[in-house]
Amino acid sequence: MQNWFSIDEGLDETLLSFDEYQRLKMVSDLINNFKKSGLKILDVGGGVGNLEHFAPEHRVVVADKMTTGIDGTDLPYPDRDFDVSVSIDTLEHIPSKERKRFIEELIRVAKDRIYLAIPTKEAEEVERFIYELTKDPYLEEHIRHGLPDTKEVESYLQDRGLEYHTYKNGYLGSWFGMLLLRHFGPKDTLPFINRFFNRSFYEYDHSYPVYRIVFEIIK
Repeated sequence: MQNWFSIDEGLDETLLSFDEYQRLKMVSDLINNFKKSGLKILDVGGGVGNLEHFAPEHRVVVADKMTTGIDGTDLPYPDRDFDVSVSIDTLEHIPSKERKRFIEELIRVAKDRIYLAIPTKEAEEVERFIYELTKDPYLEEHIRHGLPDTKEVESYLQDRGLEYHTYKNGYLGSWFGMLLLRHFGPKDTLPFINRFFNRSFYEYDHSYPVYRIVFEIIK
């Protein structure tokens, strides 16, 4: 199969998995609405760093235990070292007892904004069903640690006196259907199916029941 995502050829973001496109697109749009260029951004749990393709006018630094060896619960950066810190679909991979520390670190290293994207508790039953069919290792970790409780996150932010806004990201029904297609659909055409979905449905695909909530936290 052709490597559609070769950096040498440039990245067509809409060929990415619908799930990755969905979350990166919303977070990058929020960042760009805050400031159009020139931000220093820390992407905690950012994997191979695809956020930089959605935010090319900013400098993105990745801190990821798997790819850069940096633990999000103990970031090696001074206070307020970055204009913005970001964590996208990472909190659910952190043991529940370490999640508060993880969020504290995101807040500590940011000067202006924190963007925290997390799957909702409403998605647990759907994820368990798909896991039973696919044994997807990422979903296994979700199930083992439990999905984050958005109400607990809100309570924590309120206790700290932090202003925040929340945004719906990903209709759960679409997420369910597209994830089944990812596992059982034709592999050679999957990038084009993703591209069709991303280009045609992204802007309409943010209603309840929702797969993910994005927090915009203001310092």
